[in-house]
Amino acid sequence: MEYVEGETLEMKLVTGPLAEAEIVAIGEQIAAALEAAHEQQVVHCDLKPGNLLLDEQGRIRVTDFGLAIRLTEAADGVLAGTPAFMAPEQVDSVWGSISPQTDVWGLGGVLYFLSFGQPPHPGSDLADVLARVVAGVPVSFPETSVGTVSPSILDVTRRCLAKRPADRFASAQQVAAALGGTGT
Repeated sequence: MEYVEGETLEMKLVTGPLAEAEIVAIGEQIAAALEAAHEQQVVHCDLKPGNLLLDEQGRIRVTDFGLAIRLTEAADGVLAGTPAFMAPEQVDSVWGSISPQTDVWGLGGVLYFLSFGQPPHPGSDLADVLARVVAGVPVSFPETSVGTVSPSILDVTRRCLAKRPADRFASAQQVAAALGGTGT
């Protein structure tokens, strides 16, 4: 992998909230990268701010495909990923199989982090976090965001974070289109 000068999205948020237009641009770039991976039958399975680099030109680089799976492989029953950003199907196959919608969930988790400064599944310990991931209760949204994030961005984020994969966007490309239509 080439060396990329820049910072992770996790580090970027430490310096202060992002403008909504920047969140949209970042989300669209992540979605485009995921769509390219999905076209190659690869699901990242560990999308989080620490695995997303913002280079000196302002481009997002999706990194760390160490937990990625090919859609042609059986991945059910394998618990792998960062718990606070895991989709329900990564923890319990009762929610479905690993699919491109698993990465749609991850993209929603990143949008959530950029909006609220925390992962969608905070918790005091691993058991608490995993229980939140598989609970039938939707992800809760704090009253206030880190910056000024419109309801339309939060609606895109909420749909990405739907517990059932069938209730999420069907593809990363659909997420990009929805972000592009948010009016920013």
